[in-house]
Amino acid sequence: GRGGGDAHGEEFRGLIPRAASFLFAGINALLHSHHNTTISTTVQYQVRASFVEVYGSRILDLLASSPPSSSTHTTQSSSSSSSSTPKDKPLVLQQDHSGEVHLRGAVEVAVHSSEDLMKLVIQGATRRATAQTGQNDTSSRSHAMLTLWVERRERNTEEEGSKAGPCPPSYRSFLGRLNFIDLAGSEDVSRSGVQGQRFTEAIQINTGLLQLRRVLDALASGSAFVPYRDSTLTRLLQTSLSGASSCTALLAHVSSLHVDAGETASTLRYARLSTQIQRTVPLCQSIVEGTEETDAMFGDMHDPERRGDAGWWRRTCFIETKIYGPVFARLAGHLGSHGVLPSQKCVLLVHGSGPENSSSWWNGLTVRLMRELRRLGRDSREFVFVSIDCPGYGRSPGDKQTIRSYPGAFLQSVVDCLCPETRQVYCLIGSSQGSASSFNALLERPHLSRFLAVQNPVSHEPARFDRLTQPALLAYDNDDAGHPISVGRIVRKMVPKNMWYEYASSKQPRWLEDNLHIKLIELWTTYDSTFLKEDIASSPSSSSSPPEESPPPLPLHILAHGGVLSWLRAWGREYICTETKGELTRLRTKNEEAGVAKDDLFQEEAPVPLEQPLSAEEQAAQQQAELAQTTCDVCADQIVSAAECLRLPTCRHLVCPRCAVNRLSINPASCPSPLCDSSDIPAAVCKRYIASMNTTPFSEESASEKRLMLTFGNSAQPLGERWEYCAFLKCSQKDAIAYVTFNINPSYPKSAVRVSSPPFELRRTMQSAFPCDMTIYWSKGIQRAPLRIQYTVQNTQITFSRQLLVRMPQNKSSSSSSSGRSKAEAVYKWYDRDCSIPTDSYVMVPPA
Repeated sequence: GRGGGDAHGEEFRGLIPRAASFLFAGINALLHSHHNTTISTTVQYQVRASFVEVYGSRILDLLASSPPSSSTHTTQSSSSSSSSTPKDKPLVLQQDHSGEVHLRGAVEVAVHSSEDLMKLVIQGATRRATAQTGQNDTSSRSHAMLTLWVERRERNTEEEGSKAGPCPPSYRSFLGRLNFIDLAGSEDVSRSGVQGQRFTEAIQINTGLLQLRRVLDALASGSAFVPYRDSTLTRLLQTSLSGASSCTALLAHVSSLHVDAGETASTLRYARLSTQIQRTVPLCQSIVEGTEETDAMFGDMHDPERRGDAGWWRRTCFIETKIYGPVFARLAGHLGSHGVLPSQKCVLLVHGSGPENSSSWWNGLTVRLMRELRRLGRDSREFVFVSIDCPGYGRSPGDKQTIRSYPGAFLQSVVDCLCPETRQVYCLIGSSQGSASSFNALLERPHLSRFLAVQNPVSHEPARFDRLTQPALLAYDNDDAGHPISVGRIVRKMVPKNMWYEYASSKQPRWLEDNLHIKLIELWTTYDSTFLKEDIASSPSSSSSPPEESPPPLPLHILAHGGVLSWLRAWGREYICTETKGELTRLRTKNEEAGVAKDDLFQEEAPVPLEQPLSAEEQAAQQQAELAQTTCDVCADQIVSAAECLRLPTCRHLVCPRCAVNRLSINPASCPSPLCDSSDIPAAVCKRYIASMNTTPFSEESASEKRLMLTFGNSAQPLGERWEYCAFLKCSQKDAIAYVTFNINPSYPKSAVRVSSPPFELRRTMQSAFPCDMTIYWSKGIQRAPLRIQYTVQNTQITFSRQLLVRMPQNKSSSSSSSGRSKAEAVYKWYDRDCSIPTDSYVMVPPA
């Protein structure tokens, strides 16, 4: 459908995301080729990234002291320091015993997809040194290097041990790296007009490039001495330029402007010089063993969208027509080796003639149609949706004039390949010029389709359309001057069977997205009496069919080109629908993450033993021990009879009547015992017992004190490898609280965040739980000391909350206090349950 496109397609992706996608695809393909073999469980991969800049003579870490993105995990390599390095602190170069140069202390971040990597690159690029000059609004003032470390770790499965027992597992690691170096361009200070610090930076950039030129000269001439140590830049690039096991490529970025002829010539001399360097590099083993890089599914995946046993199976292919050659197409639905069966319905979609038009124009409509049909209970194997790139458009070779000059012959050749038995599709859908081709094709070949649908069509000689026999859907835009609605109204009069819709895009910009798929199904149900009455079990979607794990094989004359990622992504100036843009990012990330380890390699957890039910003898012994119990599990006081106390049904702890009223009436779902973390006690059991006591908490002091009920806790939502926390505090009495401060660094009071009005909340995104002290400052009418709740956020459940009874004893002298100074604050400690649990569900707050 139309509306909300993006012209930046796959061909506009840069070198870094392309290389990363290929790398992750290769790892995934390698592991997939060994699926269900020993190697699939004994080999793991991890990809880590570092990002630095050379500013003057210093190397600065662009990732240091900055939190990683929501989908990354910070790690330290064996050569890295254990603490994060501030960006302004220079890194140190060191050379190992093999002669390779490394950065000591550089932060490395584990990345799991090209999307992760690009977030990291953007994060580091914002910290890179840039400035405005007379030539550029944003000029790089440093050289930058992005390094990808790829580690393959193999577990040694050989049985090694002794009489004392087996040895701990051992591993072998293979480490490789890929460097991306962005050299700042040489700068003519007479043109850039820089002064002061910018002038110094320009001199340092040009000096570094000059030293690099001397290194290339020495390598090209075969000199025994190469001046790597003459500059920080060349020292950093030493391994890339001279390593015996490295391959280096130089990409020259030049300008076509005459005014830049000097810089262009200098850059080309650099490029020519690099081609003169002779070096014999040993061939490296391909990361994709036994997998052809030309495989249609390399770097792609099968469509995960499914309903029951049937999948949508969105994929791409080339339809080999006899006359017009290969035609690129996007498929959705169950297209098997015999083509579209007579019991299936094939929908063929033809795009318009704009520069962005191709088969991707119909992605949104196809998805909406499949969702609506699924909502109506139709099996996805009953329909096949095919949107084609007409010759000369998108990825189809040929002449763009073909679809205009020979619409009937061309579309018939495509239909013959798709539907060899019927040579007819169920519905032909066109847009703009594609609508004109659809009209003409049906006039030439009336048997081509049972239905016709057009949106904003080009309509030539509409008087001819009275010969159309197909029921047609006609959708026109009042505001589209290129496709006049006055012509459309003539078309409406001439087409014998039609459903007419007109709208104004200025008032209803999403009319097509919201209505076209529904109107299409209305057209089919109106003119096809069997559309909703067909027995689904008689179609290829029989319930007895086994679940589909992979798409059905295509006919011999239809060649697979890719999976769902190829179906979703755009190429060149192709239109990409905003409805599927987010799905493309999500699925590509999921596919790339499938081959790499999430955290540390071979991070294994001990199996959790299954809890065995008690036998009859054990149950009898437990019941006898419970009846003989003489102390409360909460306060440890003596009890007269266990039968008069409350036995909690989940944890089996015994609670005396006083503890039940004073504690369980406040938090009935949590066991009040300090040694128990049970929080799933049936509240109804506690409430019935407390009601039978006919009393209230701390009833003996209720007349001499004021009471408030606080509710505190947090919500926790997973966000990639991190958590989105929302700490909150609520009060039972309105206007009792003046303001609340939240402090996630309790040792530094100045870091507290003040919230002056409800809701009293603090939102933070963190990788793990963290302390969050809440300090309540009461309103003037209460005149009480502040109350600080020492709290640690929880992530064991989506919402964690506890109630706290605030007891404020009456003090006759409190009314005479007018100094304005508060006494020491009251403190209530609530820690993580793995540490300790407060034995009290109340807190005493003294007067101010």
